[in-house]
Amino acid sequence: MRDIKKQAIWLFSGTCFSSLMQILQLSVLARTTGARELGIIAIINSILAIAMVLQDMGMSSYLIHRQQITRKEQSTIFWVNAMQC
Repeated sequence: MRDIKKQAIWLFSGTCFSSLMQILQLSVLARTTGARELGIIAIINSILAIAMVLQDMGMSSYLIHRQQITRKEQSTIFWVNAMQC
């Protein structure tokens, strides 16, 4: 149980740090670019956020549900994840 709490704290800290860095980047971009360019960046970021949500394709839920997987399924999951990088 202690390891899970420690991992959760690290995950939460990493997420907070990432969010703070994004806010910092956005504030620097807002100072250095015009409104039009900032709008384009916002649109691109929205598209990328949707792509990140769809990237997993339910693979983690599948692995949690099916705790015993065959060698062929392991290979398929490996190659699908490798192609996502």
